[in-house]
Amino acid sequence: MSVRRSRATQQGPGPHGKFAIDSLNLVHSDNDPIGFFRTENRSDERPFAYMPALPAIGVDAHINIWQFKSVYDVDTTNVWTQVNAGSGTPLIVQDARGGLAKVTNTVTEDNYYGYFSKYEVAKLQAGKGLWLHGLITLADADDADWFFGLCKIAATTGLFDARVDSIGFYGVDGSVNINCEGNKNSTPTQSTAKGTMADATQKELAIYANGVSRVDFYIENAANKLAYVATITTNLPDDEELAVAFGVRNGASGANSLTTGRILLLQDI
Repeated sequence: MSVRRSRATQQGPGPHGKFAIDSLNLVHSDNDPIGFFRTENRSDERPFAYMPALPAIGVDAHINIWQFKSVYDVDTTNVWTQVNAGSGTPLIVQDARGGLAKVTNTVTEDNYYGYFSKYEVAKLQAGKGLWLHGLITLADADDADWFFGLCKIAATTGLFDARVDSIGFYGVDGSVNINCEGNKNSTPTQSTAKGTMADATQKELAIYANGVSRVDFYIENAANKLAYVATITTNLPDDEELAVAFGVRNGASGANSLTTGRILLLQDI
């Protein structure tokens, strides 16, 4: 395998700040123009020599991962805070590569399930980077209110109707559009119609926060690549701890479901 030092290393770190490439002595493979690897071109090949390191994570980062591989991963006592209306099927682990979990509402309009990480584990900080990545699938994309991102824990429908502090993606009943939002003290700045959801189709979503004054949003495009779609610089919750959050509410009298997985949260220390 032909290996050379990455252009990113030569040019210095990009917009992701301290998620440094050269801090781990990463190099770039000609056979994989996207990936970075934890190795130099050497003769003593080892089992993990070409294991990809994406994104490139320096030692100065908090790492939180939700992969949904066991009953514990969907536990609502220690891992998630669940809010719901109706008695559908709560979050349950699925047979799927990488680990996914699915929640299904009962067949009644406005029934919902919402989930917040048990503790508020994320916060925007000056001079620090924050990166959130995850996957979601909706059974019925245009008959749903939904959210994926970071949000202050709410007791009832605050994930859908009255977010107080949040950064994330959302959809509203009657539309397949993916919208972006920064919300501070119940005052939102929104960037709408930045992508679309299709029924029963997995979509990759990501957020990058640069300090307390800028958040960039990325959505999987038709080429199955993450693409930049929006920046929000006002009404960002710069003084609150936030939880990882997701949920779906029925927009019609029919069952709906949301599947999520591989949620990754990185934050500069």
